[in-house]
Amino acid sequence: MIKKTFLISGLLIIALSVFAYEKGLYRFVAPVIDQLTAVEDLSDIGTIVYDITDDTFYGKTRDGFEAISREASITPQTCYLKDVRTATTNGGSATTSYTDRVLNTVTGDCGFVTLSNGSSGTGGTNTQFQIPAGKYEVVASAPCYQCEAFQTKLQNITDTATIELGSSEYSENGAGLNYQTNSRLETSFTLTSSKTLSLQQIAFYAKVTDGWGSAANLGGNSVYAQLRITKIE
Repeated sequence: MIKKTFLISGLLIIALSVFAYEKGLYRFVAPVIDQLTAVEDLSDIGTIVYDITDDTFYGKTRDGFEAISREASITPQTCYLKDVRTATTNGGSATTSYTDRVLNTVTGDCGFVTLSNGSSGTGGTNTQFQIPAGKYEVVASAPCYQCEAFQTKLQNITDTATIELGSSEYSENGAGLNYQTNSRLETSFTLTSSKTLSLQQIAFYAKVTDGWGSAANLGGNSVYAQLRITKIE
């Protein structure tokens, strides 16, 4: 365990905290301390302070202040992006080349996500989103109806590079064969600068109108492609 004596300017702490918050690095505001001369001056377990003398974060434990990693001082942010349409609206025609899936609705902690190329909200046309530098985890899925073989991928539009491929799936196509399944994708990655991404999908058979999903029409909105992105650093 580490016990330290601090002599830290409150103004410097505020400045560092505001800078970190604006950059999306740290989701906390360090306590305002003019002079911290003993561990016992702070009673709250879990309080985080930053020592400017050695560029280290310290967390309050029962035994004093203990050095912690930068990752431990960050609260992950999670944003949910979805293709939401009215109850009777299908998901669109499937394509035999990789095509951006619609992601028109965001919910959750989405301050780091910007929809970048279309209208948003139920029935919107947006298909791409921009995120800043950082470390991320993504889970995504997208349906295909009577498409035969199909697959998704997470694409870095800015650099024309594939980040990850989704699962290879199959939905039977034929008279009386009303099959719809999902390709699922999971990955983690790090960006060193801001990038524009999209969830893309390809199908062997170009089923028109509802290949990218058949409307549920059960009273609520129909939901098709979905992507959960968590900024962990």
